[in-house]
Amino acid sequence: MRNQYMPFIPNQIIRHNRLVFIKLTQGKWTIIDEIDYDKVKQFKWHTSVPKGGKTYYARTIPPGAGKRRISIKLHQILRPCARYFEVDHKNRNGLDNRISNLRVVTHAENMLNKSLRLDNPTGHTGISWDKLHNRWHAGLCLQGQAKHLGFFTCFKKALASRKAAEIKYF
Repeated sequence: MRNQYMPFIPNQIIRHNRLVFIKLTQGKWTIIDEIDYDKVKQFKWHTSVPKGGKTYYARTIPPGAGKRRISIKLHQILRPCARYFEVDHKNRNGLDNRISNLRVVTHAENMLNKSLRLDNPTGHTGISWDKLHNRWHAGLCLQGQAKHLGFFTCFKKALASRKAAEIKYF
């Protein structure tokens, strides 16, 4: 933590093609649009990974945070959003903070943009084989509630049902 005895040492940066690459801790780099650099240059940026997560983010502890040690993620400064909304990285890279890669979404919309689980045998979210019915099951989660879309003998029909539901509900 920085105090009056520790000078502010800015992160190393590289400017290239209207982009700024900012060196973080753990040997990582984050990328932002050059136009946004003035918004973030006064902070010292670090690498962070949320507990149980795989995605790296750029994070800072602003001066004056004191003992509370409140931290702010870089994308929250670049794309502020209202309560009940989140900033989503379209390409799922938490260190790519170009404005073209950031969007403000609901939590449900953000969950649609997550990677497949490693144990997913179908290659698609919301589609699974139901041994009891000997059919493909399509479903999704809406506001914390599981929504059954149906059982299908054909995988393609189950997938079409899931895709149609995503368009309808999200």
